[in-house]
Amino acid sequence: MNNNFKITNMVFDYNTNPMMVNTNFTAEFENGDSVAGKISLTIEEFNSNTEGLTGYSKMIKDKLVADFEGLIASK
Repeated sequence: MNNNFKITNMVFDYNTNPMMVNTNFTAEFENGDSVAGKISLTIEEFNSNTEGLTGYSKMIKDKLVADFEGLIASK
């Protein structure tokens, strides 16, 4: 699995029932491919970030890599 990508755009959308922060994002891979999607963060995850936008980008990347690895393992 090639997880050499960077998050290039994030838009946050807050939900109150349940308390979640949905993050729409765009990720670009080294080969020029890109993917767009949405990751939901709990309010606890969202508030635990202390690194600003870079921290949110890392959180999204970590969740994506875990999801990719889960998909590969389920094959």
